[in-house]
Amino acid sequence: MEEPEPERCCFDDWVDSWSDKATRRPTAAKVSASLLDAITETGVADRTILDVGCGIGDLAIEVVARGAASGTGFDLSAKAIDEARKLAQTRGVGDRLRFEVGDGAKLDLPAADIVVINRVVCCYPDTGNLLERTLGAAGSVYAITAPVSTGTVGAYNRVWNRCWNVWYRLRRKKFAGFRTFIHDLDGIDERIRAAGFHRVHHEHRRVVWDLAVYAR
Repeated sequence: MEEPEPERCCFDDWVDSWSDKATRRPTAAKVSASLLDAITETGVADRTILDVGCGIGDLAIEVVARGAASGTGFDLSAKAIDEARKLAQTRGVGDRLRFEVGDGAKLDLPAADIVVINRVVCCYPDTGNLLERTLGAAGSVYAITAPVSTGTVGAYNRVWNRCWNVWYRLRRKKFAGFRTFIHDLDGIDERIRAAGFHRVHHEHRRVVWDLAVYAR
């Protein structure tokens, strides 16, 4: 019997673009490069990193390349995970990284010194489980990027988000009901602080992205 085709993920369509960009610079997304620098400032030597929603793994790969002991990444897209494994080998750190298909809001995540959710919360209608599991896995550093949710930029993000969701609905067969969400970042900040973290770095990048790094 032939093996069934792996279930297609709506993120698969972006993988080729991410991989192409990662051939020209360390991280595919420019906000990821800013996050990489902010994480590095906290100290990565001999630490472990867990990247939930890692895409092609470029952020975790670069943290390990900068001195972290090892890293783990999870993503819903099997295609992205395949690319992450290839990229890690290409950059010479494949032996220190593990990439697996999985949903960070449902998995029992391995503990790590540094936990990252980069451009991830906007893909979940409810952040509760994702925050609970990732915060539970985080030892020393917790890093997050998400769309700005307040002020003029927050209003812009909400309008733009509605437009994208109309596009996703029109292409339901391709995107399988996928939607994006703008969450209250003040509420997320409170949740992170309640877990014992304090914010050590905060900035807006590329106008629309809120970038925050916490430590304890």
